[in-house]
Amino acid sequence: MCQCEEDKIPSSPYKEIFLEFQHELDFKYDKHERLVKLSRDCTIQSKRVIFALHRISGNEALKGRILSEARKKISSEILCLLQGIILENEKKDPRKHHTAFSPGLQEFIEAIAFLTFLSKRRLVTMEEVQSYLTFKVQQESFLCEPTGAQLGSEEAILCLPLDPVDYVLGIADLTGELMRLCINAVGCGDRELPFNMLTFMRATYSGFLSLRSIGKEMGRKTSVLKSSLMKVERVCYTLKIRGSEIPEHLLVRAIATDTDNNVDDYSL
Repeated sequence: MCQCEEDKIPSSPYKEIFLEFQHELDFKYDKHERLVKLSRDCTIQSKRVIFALHRISGNEALKGRILSEARKKISSEILCLLQGIILENEKKDPRKHHTAFSPGLQEFIEAIAFLTFLSKRRLVTMEEVQSYLTFKVQQESFLCEPTGAQLGSEEAILCLPLDPVDYVLGIADLTGELMRLCINAVGCGDRELPFNMLTFMRATYSGFLSLRSIGKEMGRKTSVLKSSLMKVERVCYTLKIRGSEIPEHLLVRAIATDTDNNVDDYSL
């Protein structure tokens, strides 16, 4: 409401009260929109990191450089966006606007989990993700770096508490990238990676089965996780049983056909 419209409101004991409500709601909606934008930007940059990491398939000689570039992009761009989310929630309960930034945070967790798996062959822990959401700040100069040094007299900590549900949902998305990595690896001549990946994905799926269902989103992502696992199992089946009878240049096409057409008929 513009100032001229406010002036047209007849004077009453309730005018100031409702105007105060209006300003409070405007402030809340503006904050929500800023968080949505930061979350969207975080999603875009995280997807770019994931796409870059997929270049490792067939480029083991460039693996170190690709991982280094991914870490640099996370440090220089994504962490600054996450810091903006933290500043928007500073001294406020982050759960009030959780739905505004949760999608971007989950995509970031997926990117970090993919990076950790490619570099260390293990699942990123919740504590490690939380360290990315904890920043050292000095006076009014904010550093886009995770904490790791001792605090000085003029330093403070900014932190966004990680919701366990966001962590779990981000890990669920990781399995889709691992499935794509398996198929790409076969196309590049690596027949061992799918079998090594299968053990990890089965353990991840078993862990999800032990969790209590948390809303529609958890059920949907668990279903997608199961589908990704079944496709990797189909890849391993094709390599083990039919790998010797299918020419190398037709193997990827056979795997793509199997995973697309037969996954619904294949049970764990």
